Amino acid sequence: MNSTRVATLLATPLLCAALAAPAARAAEGVAAQGIQLFAAGRVADGEKILAPWVAAHPKDSEATYYLGRCHFSRHDYDGAVDWLEKAAELAPKNAEYQLWLGRAYGRAAQEANMLRAAGLASHARQAYEQAVALDPGQLDARGDLVQFYLLAPGFMGGSIDKARAQAAEIQKRDAGRGAS
Repeated sequence: MNSTRVATLLATPLLCAALAAPAARAAEGVAAQGIQLFAAGRVADGEKILAPWVAAHPKDSEATYYLGRCHFSRHDYDGAVDWLEKAAELAPKNAEYQLWLGRAYGRAAQEANMLRAAGLASHARQAYEQAVALDPGQLDARGDLVQFYLLAPGFMGGSIDKARAQAAEIQKRDAGRGAS
């Protein structure tokens, strides 16, 4: 085997790797573009990019989360629940995903019949509690728990004492926010 052929055989994998890296970064940029559009308030445009991306990359928790947020923004709470559940399954230690999953459950519960609403409300409380367990500094989840505990009947987990405990934790962590 001549030295030119050997050099070509050795260089080919390196060349393929060098070409693949920019292609992978460009592909990831597609999801980032959808997320940026969502963040800029262009929800429909972001969703048009994120939906096919998530279909092709079902393990991308961040893109899945933002697709759920797109559904939430469009008041499609059942769709939001579906996507946010998937995001939370993909990244079970992400408190932000749990927070928004709780919010999606809560809004879906407000629109559901009484039988379904009770189950959704219970899931909302569990998601908020999980968010706080994952990140005790997650004050939005604590605030949502205060509201839940104040509004829900006792048999669904509502409790003035639990609401006060969450409010005290908020106060401890952010005096200005805890005063409101």
